[in-house]
Amino acid sequence: MLLRSLAPVVTVMNNGPRKGGAKATLATLRSLPSLQTMYQVHRDLRGGPEFNTDDQYIANLEEKCAGNYIKCSVDASGRGYTISIPATGYSRTYQTRTQ
Repeated sequence: MLLRSLAPVVTVMNNGPRKGGAKATLATLRSLPSLQTMYQVHRDLRGGPEFNTDDQYIANLEEKCAGNYIKCSVDASGRGYTISIPATGYSRTYQTRTQ
């Protein structure tokens, strides 16, 4: 499977409140042993937890939202990167994999 070969540490889903992010897609992502965190631009209002990651990793929780975004900043050394949601103050740094 391609995703297992890529072994992502994080994913960022550019979805809307009623589009993108099928249950099967999220189930596949959750099954990846390498994945630490799944981010979403919007909470998917079509269903429950099978359509969404944890609230702290979602930039826009309401359908009529402020258009919050998810930001990725890469360290100048290339040794790490930070994913943040500026509107909520959330931020987490990850280490870049080395061979």
